[in-house]
Amino acid sequence: MALTTVRSTGIGSLPAISGANLTSLNASNIASGTLSTDRYVQGGISQSDMWIMTSNITEDAGFITANWSRYTGSGGNIGSALTQSSGVFTFPSTGFYKIDYIIGFRNQSSDHAFTEVYCQLFYTQNNSSYTDATTSFINVPAISSSNVYNNGTGSAILDVTDTAQVKFKLKINAYAGGSQQNGIIIGSSTGIATGFTCVRLGDT
Repeated sequence: MALTTVRSTGIGSLPAISGANLTSLNASNIASGTLSTDRYVQGGISQSDMWIMTSNITEDAGFITANWSRYTGSGGNIGSALTQSSGVFTFPSTGFYKIDYIIGFRNQSSDHAFTEVYCQLFYTQNNSSYTDATTSFINVPAISSSNVYNNGTGSAILDVTDTAQVKFKLKINAYAGGSQQNGIIIGSSTGIATGFTCVRLGDT
């Protein structure tokens, strides 16, 4: 078979390729340089916070205003903390936040039954008027010679457009029959008997 010789004489240089013309590029093929943050999805949770009520409170109906403390145990917090004043919680930055709460409750004596206990999260968008974001309902029956424990849990997602205006707090309403009666909101200094976790999901 005859061989054909191809000569390179006269072939010019290839033109430079501009990265501006590339519309799709696998990041694993980038060896150097900086990729603008608006060109890729940034992952990871930037803020997570846990708060607990550290000791018991006797209450029939009202916001939980005392005994709050930021949880400092293992794995509880990422990033900036929420702040609170008399049980009103303020977010560290704007964004969408998911709040998961628990309110532990028990009767004061073994013969005291609660037919309805409302465990609620209220929020405000103007740092003034509060609206019920979510409510869970529990009951506490009377059992001879025993205190009876129960807890209410709930979740809410809040759009925090202004940290000075959007805030939240927790509330209890306890009824024995048709009237409000005092019970014990359960606190703990070592765990989350009453409290919440708050995770920032993303930008508003």
